[in-house]
Amino acid sequence: MNKTNTDKTALIKHIISLLKSTHQQAVNAAMQAYNTATDDENVAENKYDTLGLEASYLAQGQAQRVAEIEAELEIYSKFKARTFTSRDTIGVGALVKLIDEEDKEKILFLGPSAGGLILSTGNQEISLVTPSAPLAQQLIGKRKGDEIKLNIGNKHRSYEITMLA
Repeated sequence: MNKTNTDKTALIKHIISLLKSTHQQAVNAAMQAYNTATDDENVAENKYDTLGLEASYLAQGQAQRVAEIEAELEIYSKFKARTFTSRDTIGVGALVKLIDEEDKEKILFLGPSAGGLILSTGNQEISLVTPSAPLAQQLIGKRKGDEIKLNIGNKHRSYEITMLA
Protein backbone atom coordinates (compact mmCIF):
# COMPACT_ATOMS: atom_id res chain seq x y z
CA MET A 1 0.00 0.00 0.00
CA ASN A 2 1.42 3.41 -0.88
CA LYS A 3 1.80 6.41 1.45
CA THR A 4 -1.17 8.36 0.01
CA ASN A 5 -3.50 5.43 0.49
CA THR A 6 -2.20 5.01 4.05
CA ASP A 7 -2.78 8.72 4.68
CA LYS A 8 -6.33 8.44 3.33
CA THR A 9 -6.98 5.41 5.51
CA ALA A 10 -5.89 7.47 8.53
CA LEU A 11 -8.01 10.37 7.28
CA ILE A 12 -11.09 8.15 7.04
CA LYS A 13 -10.43 6.82 10.56
CA HIS A 14 -10.24 10.44 11.73
CA ILE A 15 -13.57 11.21 10.02
CA ILE A 16 -15.16 8.19 11.72
CA SER A 17 -13.78 9.32 15.08
CA LEU A 18 -15.24 12.81 14.62
CA LEU A 19 -18.58 11.36 13.54
CA LYS A 20 -18.67 9.10 16.60
CA SER A 21 -18.07 12.10 18.85
CA THR A 22 -20.75 14.11 17.03
CA HIS A 23 -23.09 11.11 17.29
CA GLN A 24 -22.68 10.92 21.06
CA GLN A 25 -23.38 14.65 21.39
CA ALA A 26 -26.50 14.24 19.24
CA VAL A 27 -27.69 11.25 21.30
CA ASN A 28 -27.23 13.27 24.50
CA ALA A 29 -29.13 16.23 23.02
CA ALA A 30 -31.93 13.94 21.81
CA MET A 31 -32.27 12.35 25.25
CA GLN A 32 -32.35 15.74 26.93
CA ALA A 33 -35.02 16.98 24.51
CA TYR A 34 -37.03 13.76 25.00
CA ASN A 35 -36.84 14.09 28.79
CA THR A 36 -37.98 17.69 28.57
CA ALA A 37 -40.85 16.76 26.25
CA THR A 38 -42.10 13.98 28.51
CA ASP A 39 -41.54 15.71 31.86
CA ASP A 40 -44.74 16.09 33.94
CA GLU A 41 -43.79 19.73 34.54
CA ASN A 42 -44.26 20.44 30.84
CA VAL A 43 -47.84 19.20 30.44
CA ALA A 44 -49.84 21.97 28.79
CA GLU A 45 -52.10 23.80 31.22
CA ASN A 46 -53.85 25.79 28.48
CA LYS A 47 -53.77 26.21 24.71
CA TYR A 48 -51.02 28.84 24.96
CA ASP A 49 -48.69 26.61 26.96
CA THR A 50 -46.52 25.09 24.20
CA LEU A 51 -43.28 24.18 25.97
CA GLY A 52 -43.99 20.43 25.87
CA LEU A 53 -44.99 20.60 22.18
CA GLU A 54 -41.87 22.60 21.28
CA ALA A 55 -39.69 20.15 23.19
CA SER A 56 -41.26 17.23 21.31
CA TYR A 57 -40.47 18.90 17.97
CA LEU A 58 -36.90 19.43 19.17
CA ALA A 59 -36.65 15.79 20.28
CA GLN A 60 -37.87 14.67 16.86
CA GLY A 61 -35.29 16.85 15.11
CA GLN A 62 -32.51 15.59 17.37
CA ALA A 63 -33.53 11.97 16.75
CA GLN A 64 -33.41 12.64 13.00
CA ARG A 65 -29.89 14.09 13.36
CA VAL A 66 -28.81 10.96 15.26
CA ALA A 67 -30.11 8.81 12.39
CA GLU A 68 -28.27 10.97 9.81
CA ILE A 69 -24.98 10.61 11.65
CA GLU A 70 -25.50 6.85 11.98
CA ALA A 71 -25.99 6.68 8.20
CA GLU A 72 -22.78 8.69 7.66
CA LEU A 73 -20.89 6.35 10.01
CA GLU A 74 -22.16 3.37 8.02
CA ILE A 75 -21.01 4.96 4.75
CA TYR A 76 -17.51 5.69 6.05
CA SER A 77 -17.13 2.29 7.69
CA LYS A 78 -17.50 0.74 4.21
CA PHE A 79 -15.66 3.46 2.24
CA LYS A 80 -12.36 2.41 0.66
CA ALA A 81 -9.87 5.09 -0.29
CA ARG A 82 -8.53 4.99 -3.79
CA THR A 83 -5.32 6.59 -5.00
CA PHE A 84 -5.61 9.17 -7.74
CA THR A 85 -2.77 9.98 -10.13
CA SER A 86 -2.14 13.28 -11.90
CA ARG A 87 -3.71 11.74 -15.03
CA ASP A 88 -6.99 10.90 -13.24
CA THR A 89 -9.96 13.20 -12.97
CA ILE A 90 -11.20 14.25 -9.57
CA GLY A 91 -13.94 12.15 -8.02
CA VAL A 92 -15.16 10.92 -4.64
CA GLY A 93 -12.19 9.90 -2.52
CA ALA A 94 -9.82 12.48 -3.98
CA LEU A 95 -7.52 14.53 -1.80
CA VAL A 96 -7.02 17.87 -3.56
CA LYS A 97 -4.83 20.88 -2.92
CA LEU A 98 -5.90 24.22 -4.35
CA ILE A 99 -3.93 27.46 -4.48
CA ASP A 100 -5.72 30.76 -5.01
CA GLU A 101 -4.42 33.90 -6.71
CA GLU A 102 -2.92 35.05 -3.38
CA ASP A 103 -0.95 31.77 -3.02
CA LYS A 104 -3.18 30.59 -0.14
CA GLU A 105 -3.52 26.83 0.00
CA LYS A 106 -6.70 24.91 0.64
CA ILE A 107 -6.75 21.14 1.05
CA LEU A 108 -9.97 19.26 0.42
CA PHE A 109 -11.12 15.69 0.75
CA LEU A 110 -14.02 14.84 -1.52
CA GLY A 111 -16.01 12.42 0.62
CA PRO A 112 -19.28 10.58 0.10
CA SER A 113 -21.00 12.34 3.04
CA ALA A 114 -20.47 14.46 6.19
CA GLY A 115 -19.61 17.61 4.28
CA GLY A 116 -18.49 20.59 6.28
CA LEU A 117 -16.23 18.75 8.71
CA ILE A 118 -12.82 20.33 9.20
CA LEU A 119 -10.11 17.79 9.91
CA SER A 120 -6.93 18.89 11.67
CA THR A 121 -4.01 16.61 10.89
CA GLY A 122 -0.74 17.85 12.28
CA ASN A 123 -0.21 21.32 10.88
CA GLN A 124 -2.84 21.00 8.12
CA GLU A 125 -6.55 21.57 7.96
CA ILE A 126 -8.49 19.47 5.51
CA SER A 127 -12.03 20.49 4.57
CA LEU A 128 -14.45 17.68 3.84
CA VAL A 129 -16.71 18.40 0.87
CA THR A 130 -19.33 16.23 -0.77
CA PRO A 131 -20.33 16.00 -4.44
CA SER A 132 -23.36 18.22 -3.82
CA ALA A 133 -21.22 21.18 -2.67
CA PRO A 134 -20.69 23.91 -5.29
CA LEU A 135 -16.91 23.67 -4.89
CA ALA A 136 -16.96 19.91 -5.41
CA GLN A 137 -19.16 20.31 -8.47
CA GLN A 138 -16.49 22.59 -9.93
CA LEU A 139 -13.75 20.06 -9.12
CA ILE A 140 -15.34 16.81 -10.31
CA GLY A 141 -13.91 15.85 -13.68
CA LYS A 142 -10.96 18.25 -13.45
CA ARG A 143 -7.27 17.25 -13.29
CA LYS A 144 -4.12 18.45 -11.60
CA GLY A 145 -3.07 21.71 -13.25
CA ASP A 146 -6.64 22.75 -14.14
CA GLU A 147 -8.11 25.98 -12.87
CA ILE A 148 -11.54 26.49 -11.39
CA LYS A 149 -13.47 29.67 -10.70
CA LEU A 150 -15.84 29.99 -7.80
CA ASN A 151 -18.25 32.78 -6.91
CA ILE A 152 -18.96 33.17 -3.21
CA GLY A 153 -21.32 36.05 -2.62
CA ASN A 154 -19.77 39.02 -4.38
CA LYS A 155 -16.29 37.50 -4.38
CA HIS A 156 -14.83 35.76 -7.40
CA ARG A 157 -11.99 33.34 -6.66
CA SER A 158 -9.76 31.38 -8.97
CA TYR A 159 -7.98 28.26 -7.80
CA GLU A 160 -5.36 26.11 -9.44
CA ILE A 161 -5.43 22.39 -8.67
CA THR A 162 -1.87 21.70 -7.58
CA MET A 163 -2.21 18.24 -6.05
CA LEU A 164 -4.44 15.25 -6.64
CA ALA A 165 -4.00 12.12 -4.57
